[in-house]
Amino acid sequence: MLSFCFNPNGTMEERNGWQRVLLAARHFDVTVLCYSKFSTDELYQFLQKEAGDFSRQSLRFVKVKYGLLVGKLLDNELTFYLGHRLWHKQAFRQAEVLHRHQPFALSHAVTLCGFREPGYLWKLNVPHVWGPIGGTHNFPRDFLRSIDLRNRVRESIRSVMNYYQLHWCPRVHSSAKRSRIVIAATTNAKNDLERGFGIRVLQDLETGIDYPVALSHSPRIPGQPLRVLWSGRLRAWKGLPILIHALAGLKEKISIEVRILGDGSSLAGWKRLAMQLGVDHLITWIPWPNYRETLSYYEWADVFAFTSLRDTSGTGLLEALAAGTPIVTVDHQGAESIVTDACAIRVSTKTWDSTVAGFATGLETLANDENEWGRLSRGAIERAYDFQWINREEWMLAMYNQALQEEPRVVVGPMKKTSSLDHEIDSSVNLSLCDRAASTRTTQT
Repeated sequence: MLSFCFNPNGTMEERNGWQRVLLAARHFDVTVLCYSKFSTDELYQFLQKEAGDFSRQSLRFVKVKYGLLVGKLLDNELTFYLGHRLWHKQAFRQAEVLHRHQPFALSHAVTLCGFREPGYLWKLNVPHVWGPIGGTHNFPRDFLRSIDLRNRVRESIRSVMNYYQLHWCPRVHSSAKRSRIVIAATTNAKNDLERGFGIRVLQDLETGIDYPVALSHSPRIPGQPLRVLWSGRLRAWKGLPILIHALAGLKEKISIEVRILGDGSSLAGWKRLAMQLGVDHLITWIPWPNYRETLSYYEWADVFAFTSLRDTSGTGLLEALAAGTPIVTVDHQGAESIVTDACAIRVSTKTWDSTVAGFATGLETLANDENEWGRLSRGAIERAYDFQWINREEWMLAMYNQALQEEPRVVVGPMKKTSSLDHEIDSSVNLSLCDRAASTRTTQT
């Protein structure tokens, strides 16, 4: 397994890599190639603390070696993807050495979630799984006017690059064609990948809940302000001005208190916007804490507001669900695959004006309708169970067995769907891994 992001106590993407490795290691002998600031011994200490004791024979951590240049490229936002590509080349060289010493039966590129740098494990000539992946979502055109010129240009260039890389990039298409299974993180990403690659794509949300789900959320205190939480990176694509403009229309209607949790380059500009609209006194800006510390903010909140204008999914949505916090959210892209009408008020992103108005209406409804608030809180808790990692285990086992049993795929050009047996897979290797999965599985899938 290849997991560039790998840390049980880190960001969403780092925790995703960690959790998928643990699920696989419950059934198979796993070697994980990773990028980590921690030593190998520290990773084993995390393993014992977070997930019980796996033997070093069944789960092996291998930190990918890379030079000073790659490290500097990875530390700079502008050069990150170049550094990431060079890191993948180093990872593949180490994988080749390990494969010669003890051949792998299956390979899986887990993180990063973005589709742009798929890595090279597919060159090992063993059944390969790629994903879940996303990053195909574009910034909605009608919302470009809500961001500054620099970010407008940036988002426009990104949309053009998305189209090129989805439809024409040789490196990306080689990975898609040589992977037995490609997994999309969301319905929107699945549609984009199938159109771009011309192949059938499975779907599984890239993230999950790795802590207990609340039994209930404390009810709203009568007469108290509606407590609203917004959480995320303070960057243009996160769409916080939607909420700030909605507050401007609500400040004379309801009593409201807002906490903004996060850091980023848009902080100063968004603070100015709040002052200009006369709502700065309603907002408390809180620097980003350790992710475990963020959970108490969801317990504090009466409502979680999710405004992201392009995101593969949205960790905040899952954290709100697990806390039983009702959600007011944009109804597009990744959010569309996570929330339902049973746990959230979903707002269309057809136009900027209608989205701002929809957020204001949603917040006002939850401030005034106690029964609706209670219904969405209960629905959030019920929905959260769908995204607990332990509930994904059977799906992962079935997916791995499918990857081992399917014929290799050959795709000729975009949008042309064909399959053919282009090389023989060692049946003894396949059967060995399949038999081990079957012997440890508790439920047939």
